[in-house]
Amino acid sequence: MRCWTRTLAVGALSIAATTAKAQAGNEWPVYGGDLAATKFSTLTDINRGNVAKLAPAWEWATGETAKTEPRARPGNFQATPLMIGDTLFLSTSYNRVIALDANTGKELWAYDPQAYLAGQPPNGTGFVHRGVATWTDGKQRRIFINSRWNLIAIDASTGKPIREFGDTGRVDLTRELKRNGKAVNKLHYTQTSPPVVWRNLVIVGNGVADNAVRIAKIISL
Repeated sequence: MRCWTRTLAVGALSIAATTAKAQAGNEWPVYGGDLAATKFSTLTDINRGNVAKLAPAWEWATGETAKTEPRARPGNFQATPLMIGDTLFLSTSYNRVIALDANTGKELWAYDPQAYLAGQPPNGTGFVHRGVATWTDGKQRRIFINSRWNLIAIDASTGKPIREFGDTGRVDLTRELKRNGKAVNKLHYTQTSPPVVWRNLVIVGNGVADNAVRIAKIISL
């Protein structure tokens, strides 16, 4: 199990593997499969009659361990990759964004926001991230990751930040947040799930640590 926590493996039918290009009409463009998060695929190549014949087509490992960045430890690998054409886009436990060739597993590019430099996130389970989101206007495609307190836009073709987005590619999600009139502590802010893109809107949430204690005041009118 320890091997699988930071390894992405793709299975293929050993007798007749269908390439990613042939499946271009059956992409996985959203974390939950579609905006309704149905997680449903129309693919029919794998069924009860041949599922036992599945064999690994390739493997790719993040190479992330607690030794690579001692200030923070990675948690389980929890990402669900997006598939656009023949490219997979995913996030790693350390919040790196990776593009892989879906046919071969070859790494096309990697972007590291260095979220771990701020130390361990307040979730008690180590660094985890479940995926990314994508947006396109038909001419360019952007990959979005909400890493800790930042929302980052990345060029899907190059892996470089979109410098026209926010502050040279980043938006500080805590900038307008206040608590008792004071700015929130960024170190208490974390993200694990990908944003949701609806038309030209990017919608994000916030991960709340289970072990954090907060005091709420209820005022009755």
